[in-house]
Amino acid sequence: MAGDGLHIAFVGHTGHGKSTLIGRLLHDTAGVGNGTDLAHLVDHLAEERDGGGTLDTTQAVFVTPLRHTVAIDAPGNRALLAQMLTGTSQAEAAVLVVDAERGLDEQTRRHALLLHLLGVGACVVAVNKMDLVARSAARFEALRAAVERLLRARGLTMAACVPASATCGDNVVAPSDAMPWYDGATLLEAIEAVDVVADEDRPARFVVQDAYGFDGEPIAVGRVEAGGVDEGDELLVLPDARRARVVAIRRFHSRRTVAEVGECVGLVLSQGFVARRGQVLCDPAAPSRVATRLRVRLFWLADGPLVLGESLAAGIATQHASARVEAIRCRADSATLEVLEAEATQLHATEVADVELSLAQPLVVEAAAQCPALGRVVLDRDGVAVGAGVVLADGWPAA
Repeated sequence: MAGDGLHIAFVGHTGHGKSTLIGRLLHDTAGVGNGTDLAHLVDHLAEERDGGGTLDTTQAVFVTPLRHTVAIDAPGNRALLAQMLTGTSQAEAAVLVVDAERGLDEQTRRHALLLHLLGVGACVVAVNKMDLVARSAARFEALRAAVERLLRARGLTMAACVPASATCGDNVVAPSDAMPWYDGATLLEAIEAVDVVADEDRPARFVVQDAYGFDGEPIAVGRVEAGGVDEGDELLVLPDARRARVVAIRRFHSRRTVAEVGECVGLVLSQGFVARRGQVLCDPAAPSRVATRLRVRLFWLADGPLVLGESLAAGIATQHASARVEAIRCRADSATLEVLEAEATQLHATEVADVELSLAQPLVVEAAAQCPALGRVVLDRDGVAVGAGVVLADGWPAA
């Protein structure tokens, strides 16, 4: 029986071998039919991801006795960073794929920053294509040290670094006799060992996705993002500052007494309380913030710059509000983190900055480090995602 589930994003520059690694994991763990050829499987993954010109993320599942894993294959080139953000936003950990021959490049450095911004703390590194560098221990060690420095500078933890060849199968699922100098974990073992920080000990957070009527009673449908919800709990409904008691918890037409972190459930609330999309139910003893101003570390995606004073649509979890750009500070190169301008009037593609926003209506927020779901911000311009980032620890300045 497989153990805990894990959503893990495979990220890296185009051509570094993300799809091939996922294909090898599926092939060698019997995640696909025994007669499936690896090359055909990789082509299928790429076709699914790139089909119809959507160039979006795709997912694959492999199961071992220790863990049920959903691998998210995220596009890697510069033009597709928006889709990568969509994919990694579902991930609890990441595999950063580095080409042993090509080494670290600008996009790899940007991907490391994006993983940090999205709150993906645990990162397994796969140094792929070791067969192209004669499986050199010296080359692997040089890259391992360089990647570790990069991740540390971006606030990420390197859980493991594995020398691998997806094409040959070296150290992906089974240890490789071709690299006798390496006695560490295989990529699969490293993924199985990833320790995701649980949020069950944090105050309760339930994000409402929608409300439905069932058997004559209103049900608030959503996801438990932190803590957990028990039948009988009294919760604070934000941003309305009202209280409601959980009368019943429903999941797939069955009644539950407890809803745990990560579960999508329906809550029946006291006195026929009708919730709405965008509300957050939380522990009244330790509530989330309700803010009309935000300080966000923002990565800019669009070719057209973000301009001081412009208004965009801001989204956090299931909430949305119009947001005006009040300040752009510490504009920096996202690959090197070199500060280009202390106080800026514009933010350009692939740059990062601390941006202050004023909101047309209050949103329920938290620092991303405390509750990622309420700390991740997406900015839309004319219905297109143009920026993404995180609410900072002091991210709700006084108006």
